[in-house]
Amino acid sequence: MKKYLFILFAFFSFQIKATPTKSLNVGWEVWYPYQYQGKNKQLMGVDIAIMNAVAKQMSIDLVYEELPWKRHLKYIKTGQFDVAMGSSKTTERQSYAYFTQPYRLEEIKLFVLKEKVQTMQLQSLADVINNQYIVGVERGYFYGEEYNKLSTRDDFKNHFNEVTDLSQNVKMLLKGNIDGLLADPIAMNTYSDFFNLQGKFTQLPLYIYQTEIHLMLSKSSMSPIHLAQFNKVITALKDSGELNKIINNTL
Repeated sequence: MKKYLFILFAFFSFQIKATPTKSLNVGWEVWYPYQYQGKNKQLMGVDIAIMNAVAKQMSIDLVYEELPWKRHLKYIKTGQFDVAMGSSKTTERQSYAYFTQPYRLEEIKLFVLKEKVQTMQLQSLADVINNQYIVGVERGYFYGEEYNKLSTRDDFKNHFNEVTDLSQNVKMLLKGNIDGLLADPIAMNTYSDFFNLQGKFTQLPLYIYQTEIHLMLSKSSMSPIHLAQFNKVITALKDSGELNKIINNTL
C-alpha cells in the first residue's frame, strides 16, 4: 500500500511542477539598450520587450525586480528567481539552469579613451600580464573561456577591477582610475548616446568574445516542460519575423 501511495504522490508532485506557471519572478539590471527604465520608470529595452512578448504568448504574468547580476545568478540557483534575461550559456550555469533557444547575439570588446588609443596596444588578453594596465569588468559576467582560464592566474586577475555595472566602469575610465573596460559595443554606444559621451571612447580591434544569448530558467523552480514551452514560443517569434522586428525597433 505504501508503495502505491508513494507512486501516487510522485505522480501528483510531477504534475504540479509541470503545470505552466502563471507568474514568474524575473530579475533585471540597468544595461542599455537591453534592460533599463524610461522617463516614466517603465521598463524598456530589447530583453524586456522580448521577455514580455514571450510571456504574452504563454499567458503568464511577470514580476520584475532590479538586482545586481551576481546576486541574480545566486537566486536563479536557489529558485528565488525563475528567469534571467540576456544570459550566456556556460558549463557552470548549466548545472543549475536551463537555457532556451538563443534570441540574439552578443559581442565583447575592449574600450579605451580616444586619446589613449596609441598607448594601449594589446595583441591578446594575456598581454595585460606584462603591462601596467587595469581593465574594468562587471561582477558575475562571463567574458569567454580564454578570460576564465586566464583568471585562474593572479598575474592576470590583478589587472582587472570588478564593479557592479557599466556606469561605474565608464565613470572610472573617464577619471583615469582604469585604462580600459570590457563591454558589449551596442551597450557602450547606447550608454554614450544617453549620457552625451559620443566620441569619448574607442573600441580596440582585439577579439575578446562573441556568443549567442538566451533566457535562463532556474532548475529549482521550473521544469523541462517549461523550457519546451519557452522554446516553442521563441521559435514561433523567430519564424514569424516578430523577434527581429522587436530587436530592430528597440535598438
